[in-house]
Amino acid sequence: MSDTPETLKKAQEFANSLSEYGNASLVYVTAEYEPFSSKFKPDICFKPKTGPNAFKIIFFEVIRKFYSLPKDPIKFLDERKVFAEDYLESDIAKYVILNDKGISDFHKKLSERHNVYFSKTPSNSTELIQAIKRSKLI
Repeated sequence: MSDTPETLKKAQEFANSLSEYGNASLVYVTAEYEPFSSKFKPDICFKPKTGPNAFKIIFFEVIRKFYSLPKDPIKFLDERKVFAEDYLESDIAKYVILNDKGISDFHKKLSERHNVYFSKTPSNSTELIQAIKRSKLI
């Protein structure tokens, strides 16, 4: 998924499907990193009604493609999460990066220790809900 109107459409579809499970809305937090493309780079802010993260923020960054992470990926991911928390003026329980490319298992485990999770971008909203349920986010 690249930064196009298709990305925006997919993010809106995901947010709509999440609304059955809680409050979901599009926000433009990480778009601040690249302001000229911001209208095509929405994030999803989701507060589930039930489950282990009930009434806590689960933040989905719908990102282009990470071909590789920076030399210090944990610092990079922490900075993104802290930036989003500052922007939203609220703690984020889980920060999920939807990414077409995926990352190594090693980096995935490291990032999960910091409540940052990577998931391959689902092809549709049904896959998104199934992935969230498998991950026990809701």
